[in-house]
Amino acid sequence: MVGNSQKFYEDVMRMSAALVVAFAGCHFFRAGFAMMLALIGVFAVFPGKKSQAISIFVFCNFCILANPNLITKTGLDGIIYRATPLLIGLFLAMAPSMGRPVFRLPLGMLFPYLAVAAISSANGWAPLISYLKLLNFVLFFVGIWLGTQYLYVDQQNLYKIRVFCVAFCACCVIGSLIASRFPHIGYSMNVPIYDAELAAAILGNISEAGGLALFSGIFNQSQVLGVCMSCIIAYLLCDMLFVERRISKFHVGLIAIAFIETYMSRARVGLFSILVAFFMVFVKSSRHAQVSSRLSGKIRTAVQLVVVLAVIGGTFFEARNKAITRWIYKTNDASAIEETKLTNAITTSRLGLIDENMRDFRENKTFGKGFQVSRNMQGQGSRLVLTAPIEKGLLPLMILGETGVVGAILFVIFLFSFYSGCAKQGLVVSSIMFTLMLATNIGEATFFSSGGGGGFLWAFCCFGGFSLDLLIRANSMPPPMRPILGKR
Repeated sequence: MVGNSQKFYEDVMRMSAALVVAFAGCHFFRAGFAMMLALIGVFAVFPGKKSQAISIFVFCNFCILANPNLITKTGLDGIIYRATPLLIGLFLAMAPSMGRPVFRLPLGMLFPYLAVAAISSANGWAPLISYLKLLNFVLFFVGIWLGTQYLYVDQQNLYKIRVFCVAFCACCVIGSLIASRFPHIGYSMNVPIYDAELAAAILGNISEAGGLALFSGIFNQSQVLGVCMSCIIAYLLCDMLFVERRISKFHVGLIAIAFIETYMSRARVGLFSILVAFFMVFVKSSRHAQVSSRLSGKIRTAVQLVVVLAVIGGTFFEARNKAITRWIYKTNDASAIEETKLTNAITTSRLGLIDENMRDFRENKTFGKGFQVSRNMQGQGSRLVLTAPIEKGLLPLMILGETGVVGAILFVIFLFSFYSGCAKQGLVVSSIMFTLMLATNIGEATFFSSGGGGGFLWAFCCFGGFSLDLLIRANSMPPPMRPILGKR
């Protein structure tokens, strides 16, 4: 196992305490504390403290998605949280080259797609907004791509990034668990008020009226919680099986709580993504050289046990009170369930977005109608990129609507390039985390939304996943050649 296990968990506890302090600083000091984080992150790039810069990069992307009752984003602080990852990414891209990187994330083939997006935006619905958003994403993307390519040089950075990611997962899971005891925070989507007693009463009325309260924890929406928890579960599984190489009670406990919180959020995309994560990790771990046959056997036994319990429990509770049906329909109203077909319940909220993407595709089947814009933005070229949010629905249809057939072909080529590159370099965790990121885009396309949910997914999945892959490679070396990680 890489590094000393006891020391690692001590470092995780210290990092968790530091993250709690950071949460408190963002809550109480707002823009002042956000500016301090930005300066620390930018100046940490050049002295070689890349792990610190990457940690702040991920944290600021999380702040954009944080519960507004905990971290506000309405003024200057919101602008700083969005600008900080771009600035850190720019400085990461400007860092001195160290020659051809031995290991790098195979993301380069996304640039041809982005070039087509630039061409399509020229005759799109709102060219200026498209180009501002494209510039925003390119700066963000280049920062991640170049920021990961020399991580293997400094093994201390890899260890510290792992410590940060595990501590961050713990803070999100435990923080959301604590938030469940405070309805005005944990259920802020249903009761956006600060009076705890009144919030609890409102939740009771919602239940009596046949509705279901949507749990969002320390995140701003229940869907965001579901998607982020799926990434957290996947990361913890990979860390436990491929780096720790043992069944860790700490990891299992966090995974179990995160799964329960996803169920409480009623996020169907989140649950689907968790199933994808379990499947991918199970398949990869059964073939991975670093996973012993004994551990692999335990994994198979655990998976079989979970499947059996899930089937028995699901059948029992569905027969007893239609728990699964009510969860899928997101309602306690029996009449609403009887009147609505299952497929309609799942797709109703997406039908408008599907139709809009297909209308854009029919307008220009070759190149689409522009990057991250919609028809209702037409003629609003003076608006800033930060004030032009977009919701696109399914990722494949969004690609067709924005870049047409040409863009769709190039995006498929990018996917083949990425997975073949991961296979050649042995980047198992990176391929798992990237697949999970694609799975979360089934319900809502955030792949190119670097200023929203997509920013956190890109940062956490790429930096977290790639650093684990490099640690796994270090752990596979013979003891005399193995780098000593985690020493001060």
